Amino acid sequence: MWIQNKSIFIRLAEVLLALVLVLGISGCAGKFPFLSDNVESTEKTTVLEETSSISENLKMSGVVTALDTETKNVTVRNMDTREITSFVYSTSTMVQNKYGDGISMAQVRIGELVDLEYDRTSGKVKEVTISPDAWELNSITQFTMDRTNKTIQTGSHLYQYDSSIAIVSDGALIEPIEISDQDELTIKGRGTMAYSIIVTKGHGYVSLENEEHFLGGTLTIGKIVKPITANMLVVVPEGDYTLEVEQGKTKGRKQIRVEKNEELAVDIQSFVAEARQIGTVNFKIDPEQAKLYVNGKEINHKEVAPFDYGTYAVRVEAEGYVPFSEKYEVKTSYQEKTIVLEAEEGESSAAETEETSSENQQTSEPGTVVVTLPPTEVSSSGETTAESSTTEKETIGSPGSISSGDVSAYKIHIMEPSQTEVYFDGDYIGISPVTLTKVSGEHTIILKKDGYVTKTYTVNITSDQIDSYYSFPALATN
Repeated sequence: MWIQNKSIFIRLAEVLLALVLVLGISGCAGKFPFLSDNVESTEKTTVLEETSSISENLKMSGVVTALDTETKNVTVRNMDTREITSFVYSTSTMVQNKYGDGISMAQVRIGELVDLEYDRTSGKVKEVTISPDAWELNSITQFTMDRTNKTIQTGSHLYQYDSSIAIVSDGALIEPIEISDQDELTIKGRGTMAYSIIVTKGHGYVSLENEEHFLGGTLTIGKIVKPITANMLVVVPEGDYTLEVEQGKTKGRKQIRVEKNEELAVDIQSFVAEARQIGTVNFKIDPEQAKLYVNGKEINHKEVAPFDYGTYAVRVEAEGYVPFSEKYEVKTSYQEKTIVLEAEEGESSAAETEETSSENQQTSEPGTVVVTLPPTEVSSSGETTAESSTTEKETIGSPGSISSGDVSAYKIHIMEPSQTEVYFDGDYIGISPVTLTKVSGEHTIILKKDGYVTKTYTVNITSDQIDSYYSFPALATN
C-alpha cells in the first residue's frame, strides 16, 4: 500500500516540478525581454542594413557654382533638374580629372561640369569626377550672344542655354547681360547645350581727358577704332596697348595698360605739343644740275630732305630751262617729288627731239604710253563693273637713246581718280595725280580714299623706253 502511494507521490512531484519550471521561465522572460526577442531583433537589423546599403549612395551630374575649401563645402546645380544642392566633402573624398587622374578639390573650378557620388542621408561627397562627356571651347573672343533666344554662337557652332546657365567671372556668378563682346570666354557643355561660361579675360574702360583738340578725330586702341567724342568711354579688353589719337595732322600715342573692370583716364593734352611731325621728301629733278629752293632757301635735291608737315613754296631753276614753281604739301613720312624742267625756246633736249609714230597720239608729251582703263558702272550691289566694249588705248613714242631694257629714265604717271592715295607694291607714293620712276614688270597699284571702297589693280608695265600713264575708274562709295 505504501509502495503504491509512493509511486503516485513521485509522479505528482514530477508534474509539479515541470509546472514550476515552465512558470519560472515565463517569469524570467518578463524580467529579461531580450531572451525572447533576440532572434527577432537580429532579423530586423539585418533588413535595415541591407536596405541602407542599396539606397544611401546616389549619383548626379551638375555644374559647380560655389566651392569653399575652408568649410569643405561644394555647391552644384543639377544639370537635369536645375536644382542647387550643397554637399560636404572630406579628405577621404576621391577627386579625379576627366582622365581619371587624382587631383585636389582646390583644382576644381567654379563652372566646371562634374559627376558626383554622395551619401543621400549625410550629404557627404564620396567621389567627384570632372565630366569626361563634356566639351570645352577655350580662348573664345569672336562670339555672338543672343540673350533673347538664349543662344551663343562661335564660328559655325551654335549652342543653346537657359536661365540656369552658370556664368563665372572672377570666381563669382554674373548675368548674361554682363558679358561684353570684348571678353574672352571658355564655354562648357554637353551636346548642343551650354551649361557654363567662364570669363577668362574680361574688359576695362578707357576715357579721355582734355580731348577738346581731338574732337571729331580718331581713337585707336588695338583693334578698336572709334571717332573721338566728348566724355567718351570705351570698353577695351584687359591687356597692354598702344593708344593713338589723330585729328588732321595732329597725332599722338601712348602705351597703356587696361585692367579688368577698371577705368583708365588718359590725358591727351600733351599730344598737342608733341604733334610736330616730320616727313622726308625725295626730290627727283631733271636736269640734275638744276637748283632747288624751298621757301626761298636752296636745298640739295640729291639727298632726301626732312620737312615738318606743312605746305612749302618750291622753285626749281636751271640755265637754259623754264623755271618751275608750285606750292607743295608734306603730309606723310616719305614722299617722292619728280620735277622735269622744260627747255627754253631755242634750246633742245632729248625729250623734245624724240619723234612720235602713233596715229592715235592723245597727249602733246612725246615719249609716253597712256593707259586708260574702261569707264565703270555701279551695280545695284554697289560694285563697279567695266563696259566690255571699251578697250585700252596707248600712245607710243619712238625709243630714246637709252639701251634696251633700261627704263629708269622714264616715269609712271597715275592720273585718275584724282585726290586719291596711291600705293605702289604696298609703298605709299602720294596723292594722285602722282609720278614715280618707271619699273618694268608686274606690279600692284592700290587706290585708297576715305569713304570709298579701296581698289587693287595688278598691272604689267612694259620695258619700252617711254613714259606710262594710267587712269583708273572712280572709286565706289562705301
